[in-house]
Amino acid sequence: MKSREAFELLFDIQAKIMDIKKRAEGNLEEEMEQVISLIKHAQELINGEENGFANGYEPWNADNLFQQIVENISDAIYITDLKGDFTYICKNVDVVFGYSYNELLQKENIKYILGEDLYSIDKLKTTGEIKNIVRSVPNKQGEMLSLIINIKKVSIGKGELLITCRDITERRKFMQDLVESRIFSEKLLESMKDGFCITDESGLHLDVNNSLCNITEYDKDELVGKRPPYPYWPEEELGNINQAFKKIQKGYKEDIELTFKRKSGERFPVIVSPSQVKNNQGALIANFVTVKDISELKKVEAELEIHKENLEGLVKERTKELEEKNVELENFNKLFVGREFRIKELKDKIRELEGKTEE
Repeated sequence: MKSREAFELLFDIQAKIMDIKKRAEGNLEEEMEQVISLIKHAQELINGEENGFANGYEPWNADNLFQQIVENISDAIYITDLKGDFTYICKNVDVVFGYSYNELLQKENIKYILGEDLYSIDKLKTTGEIKNIVRSVPNKQGEMLSLIINIKKVSIGKGELLITCRDITERRKFMQDLVESRIFSEKLLESMKDGFCITDESGLHLDVNNSLCNITEYDKDELVGKRPPYPYWPEEELGNINQAFKKIQKGYKEDIELTFKRKSGERFPVIVSPSQVKNNQGALIANFVTVKDISELKKVEAELEIHKENLEGLVKERTKELEEKNVELENFNKLFVGREFRIKELKDKIRELEGKTEE
């Protein structure tokens, strides 16, 4: 289309003006006449365009709209020759790098903002483009930016390379924070001595930690992706566990004591502590369940119960012995009191007899 040719001529015009500004010497009158001639030719092409543009735009307005879009998008766009010398600089260059259009114009070459060894000319000639180059470069203030750079071989006026730069600094920071957060969460889960699992609203195991695998003796791939009944639910306990599972799905948050089984078949007692994560609308995102093996606690409780029973038996035995001693003491006391009373009677009798003898 002629409007495309006109647009390419506009690039030529800008390149010519940039070239004049760079040299700023010699016979500028002749140079400017060439520019004016190019402008007139572009205008003739535009005025001679017969086809319209979507939504009622005229060809000139279409090109103008395209240019406005290019100059207002968040990506920075450059056109250079194969050596990297600018032939076109997008007016919004300050959005990404902080340089003004004129400041960047003085730098002349793309390497001054994107660094050396940005692309291989041989590769560009072979493939026609290089996609998704990730590079860190400083902006005008010296702050490091993370960029995705795409380079395409073109033929626009004197320009041979179309270079677009997208600032992904915030995105990379977010992703890095996300990765660090995930690593922290994973390390936190793996450092837990208690078992831990994450399930969706249907009970599907989304993740389990190593402690749950150790407790149940099942490998991670034997648990992740499994729905109820889980391998560690004993058949004879399914009634109790299913009842508890339904309570958890409804948001129950209290501890529940249950019996699980190891892969070896051994049954063992656990305390299950559930919690839920919901979104802003109150919809369930996931269930978090902590599983504590209380086998040792139960053993200690059993030993304490035995000790308690032994202690109670010992107390009863000692109590019985004490009662028997009390009976003996009471009998002795009665005997002692009886003897004292008898002695008194004898003394009284002796006195009575002595009195009669004196008479």
